[in-house]
Amino acid sequence: MKRCLFLSGLILLTISFFSCDLYKIPKKIKISTEADYNFNILNIDYPLDSIFSPTQMIQNYTENSGMDVYDYNPGENNTIQKYLLRMPVQEIPIDFKQYIEDGAIGAGFEAMSFNQEIEIPSIDFSQNENVDLEQVNTMINTGLIISGDTGTLVNISFQGGDFSTIEYKSGEMDVIAPNSDIPDGKVVKIVEVDDINAADPVITAEVSSGTFNNNKAVISLNNKTLRKENVMIKFVDESGHNFVATIREGSKIKKCTGVTVNDSSVIPELSYNFSIPAQSVSQIESCRFASGSNLKFGIEIPASWSGVSTQFTTEITGGLNIAQATEAGPVTKDLSNKDYNFAAIDVDTAAKILLNNATIVFADRPVFSVKSQINGFSKITALLDESVQTDISINKPLSDEAKDMLKTITWKAGGAIEVKYTNTFPSGNDFELENVKSIFLNINQTTETLEAGKTNQTILFNQSSQVTNVETTSNVDLNAKLKVPGNTDGKLILNDVECGKKYKIDISIEAKLDWDAVEIKNISSESQKGVKYFDFNLKDIFAAADSTLGTHLANKVTLRPGNETNIYLFCDFPNSSGFENPHFEGTIQSYVGKKNGSDFEAIGANGKEYKIGGYNNPVEIPREKEPALTMKDNVVINKITGSTGWDLTPLINEATTTDSTETLLCVEYDLKFLTGSSESTITITKADLQNQTSPSIKIVAMLSLALDFYISAEDQIDVMKIMAGKDSSGTDQEKDLFGRSSSSDSGTIKEFLSIVEKARIKFNTTKKPFITSNPLKIVLDMDGDGTRFPTDEIGIIDGVFETSPIDLIETYPLCPSVKMNIPTGNFAVARDMFFATKIKLGLETNGKPLTVYPFGGE
Repeated sequence: MKRCLFLSGLILLTISFFSCDLYKIPKKIKISTEADYNFNILNIDYPLDSIFSPTQMIQNYTENSGMDVYDYNPGENNTIQKYLLRMPVQEIPIDFKQYIEDGAIGAGFEAMSFNQEIEIPSIDFSQNENVDLEQVNTMINTGLIISGDTGTLVNISFQGGDFSTIEYKSGEMDVIAPNSDIPDGKVVKIVEVDDINAADPVITAEVSSGTFNNNKAVISLNNKTLRKENVMIKFVDESGHNFVATIREGSKIKKCTGVTVNDSSVIPELSYNFSIPAQSVSQIESCRFASGSNLKFGIEIPASWSGVSTQFTTEITGGLNIAQATEAGPVTKDLSNKDYNFAAIDVDTAAKILLNNATIVFADRPVFSVKSQINGFSKITALLDESVQTDISINKPLSDEAKDMLKTITWKAGGAIEVKYTNTFPSGNDFELENVKSIFLNINQTTETLEAGKTNQTILFNQSSQVTNVETTSNVDLNAKLKVPGNTDGKLILNDVECGKKYKIDISIEAKLDWDAVEIKNISSESQKGVKYFDFNLKDIFAAADSTLGTHLANKVTLRPGNETNIYLFCDFPNSSGFENPHFEGTIQSYVGKKNGSDFEAIGANGKEYKIGGYNNPVEIPREKEPALTMKDNVVINKITGSTGWDLTPLINEATTTDSTETLLCVEYDLKFLTGSSESTITITKADLQNQTSPSIKIVAMLSLALDFYISAEDQIDVMKIMAGKDSSGTDQEKDLFGRSSSSDSGTIKEFLSIVEKARIKFNTTKKPFITSNPLKIVLDMDGDGTRFPTDEIGIIDGVFETSPIDLIETYPLCPSVKMNIPTGNFAVARDMFFATKIKLGLETNGKPLTVYPFGGE
């Protein structure tokens, strides 16, 4: 049953001790006859600024009018809440940085850059294909001729050539006697003799042997060596038989020596057909090889071989095109100035191996190889990124503010446009920024070279002092073209670049726009007219807080005269020699009005009132500098005063009492900015503005508003609703304060309260949210309609409410009303918007002990 209801909740909290088990009080209390006991039950500080926040209310009504709202406490000793409102009336910035460097001019030159990185590929066409030696192996085996008579010496001859020895890794020899019937089991041997010409040669070694079967003997050649001379095929115990020996197919030669082939047709031609994959980089389209680049191709003979040469015809097509007649190899072809389009290279070769007293080691294989030596590229065509724009064309209108403000701009010598570049390409690959032209910057058709091999270089365009006439030049413009090597659209044609190297071109174009002086026009050749308005009145302030607090009170409140609600006008000029004579002339009026379309009309009874000047009588606005604001804890603490101040209290009160929902407090101005001399312009140098913290010509209004009012008739604030919050259902307010669901739901509360004759609620308030000339009062209505209990008015400072507890219990539902009476007279909102009070419970008994069991502890 915890309640957070202001005042009324506190009152009933004391009685709810007897129906709530959340409070710890003694089980038994000894009460003397007619004793008066007081118990401190609650201290509270309740902030009201969340309910009644003038700062937020004023900001709500001024956020669209360009005003700034400050908490205002001049001297730090004000008890009444004050606010300071700052409103620009006329402000002309003269920080030309926003026009020239940052704004309408400089913005046109943003993000102007060109950068491209090219990676030159490292090209290698090298590829190897092993020579197939199986054909040579077969050719030698089939070329051997072995025949004769057994028991006689024979030489092994070689068809179309010669040989010395053949060493086999594996294999077999078949021996047959076509004219004889050799019994099975007869042994045949291959033997070596010491002297083939002797009458009776002596066998020096047995090479291998075999046994006849079906008139054929098979002799193993595994790891055997055949010699051409001094060899005998010998039948054991048999002689005079004619024989023929052949090497079986599949026999593998390990090594042969002294091989000579006189007829090239004996060895079959070797064919090689293969493709070298395309080499490319996404940026590169084609290239032309530099001088000294070449391509070598041919059969590489192992060092263990001798007496071997090659002859071949090769045709290279695809990415490269090279035709070759039949030549001895290997061959070197010059690639200087040959084009390569990064397509695959097809190699088609027909080759012959020529043997002359050759030694062949079959374990060491010859290789058909293609090898490239690329020294770079005399020419390469690279693609530019699609995002790269080589044409620069800017033609951007000047802002209206710049055209209205400026007449001429004098640029400092030293360059209006700065180009920084890095070009790491080798010599001969210059870029050019050509036909650079800007009417606005007086740059006319100039060209500069961005030299190759240079880094961090700077080029300045228009290095002499120039004057831009803003009146005759309405656009910010720049036109130029970046001429790339080769001068082709979308491509770079580069010369003499190295393989495997990265090159880059990086260009940035920046408008330095370093100005020396400007001429400001007499911008008030026409009057500067307008209306500034405060989009609130006192009704708005009170009504905005809460309907419970404001709607009725707003109709009875006006600003109290003499409450320092003043408006001041300040006219500032930069501290510069160029502004010694310029000034504003004109009139300023204030009135209560409303919007009528795009205009304003006066609706107050007093109409428009001239505060400065008069009808057809413009006067010079005093040159009074706007005071700086001294802040402490987000509060302005210095007092704002000025010679042009006037009291707005009558107008604010008139706006408050005028029957219009569109009421505005208006300040209307009609001003001219005058140069103060016969010249129509003012010349300002950049040096004049170097030390200006906020260079501008401005008129600013400042309004101090004290929340100090007069209440014309007594009113009430429903405190209970404020404390309960904006509960649209009303459930908390409508509940019985004892939480009962029916009138019979009182339990034993009556038994405990029967010994209490009187209950008194005592208030002692130490902080009030409002300052009034007459006392504030609390109005208590215990049953909400004044039928059972009288409506009592209690002083908020020291008040006492007295009633019978039994009467409270017997009232169902018990829904009291608590209101705060706002008296007629002066009424101000305190800076410290807290309600602070101490509340005590007083009990008067008949002398009996008061037992509170079972609630609470000892």
